[in-house]
Amino acid sequence: MPGLDPAAFKGKVSIVNVWASWCVPCHEEVTLLTELSKDTRLQLVGISYKDAPDEALRFLRRHGNPFGIVGVDGNGRAAIEWGVYGVPETFIVGRDGKIVYKLVGPLTADNIGGALKSEIDKAVRAIWVVGNP
Repeated sequence: MPGLDPAAFKGKVSIVNVWASWCVPCHEEVTLLTELSKDTRLQLVGISYKDAPDEALRFLRRHGNPFGIVGVDGNGRAAIEWGVYGVPETFIVGRDGKIVYKLVGPLTADNIGGALKSEIDKAVRAIWVVGNP
């Protein structure tokens, strides 16, 4: 699994999910992430957090890989930079590459249908001018 290039976020609305194979709620989120991955307005990015590579791959094979891009944070350093408290956590990243929303804890049908959907819609509607920092 590759790392994440910050350029992958530019010009796209991204849902970034920080997960691990050893995280029980992460197993339960996969169905919801798979549904989110069908939204063509978004790119779904996964960050495997402090996980053994073979276990992370086994998790993705078992549940299906909902992510268009998967990065690895084996030592937890990237999670610190993202401000992650624990897994799972989900972020919405705007077209400018900046975090516009953070959900601490597992995805549920309720929070996807409520706050997350509203924030996704706002991020998609936001105007992004090419070349703006």
